[in-house]
Amino acid sequence: MIDTVDKLMMPRIKVIAPMPLMTNKVGSFLYYLEGSFGIKTIMNDQHYYPLEYFKIWPHIFKICDWWEERTIDEMPEYVKDIRTGHFYKVLQPYHNSRIWHSDFEMEMIYLQRYASNYLPATKEEYDQFINQTK
Repeated sequence: MIDTVDKLMMPRIKVIAPMPLMTNKVGSFLYYLEGSFGIKTIMNDQHYYPLEYFKIWPHIFKICDWWEERTIDEMPEYVKDIRTGHFYKVLQPYHNSRIWHSDFEMEMIYLQRYASNYLPATKEEYDQFINQTK
């Protein structure tokens, strides 16, 4: 699992189609670096552009939400429900075949299915929430 909320929340852009002069392969990701994203060109230079640049090319670049296109190992260990403000510990591996979550825990498969309703959280935030609910 990715260890920091900051890393999970960093913008990512997936290359979904080829673009002339660009050598980034289809399926690869561009990551945020000091206010911009880098694109490699056929001249092997790294050109940096702000996020707004990629929004005008939706047929070439997909701007991913924090949870999109992630493997199980890349998902957070703790999350916050944006609708209720509750925190949960994400269980891995699965405990059983049904999709569920309890008062303070949820299975990874549940998180993957409904991830747009959650934000990554820290263990400290989770512990503080648990202590407040006791």
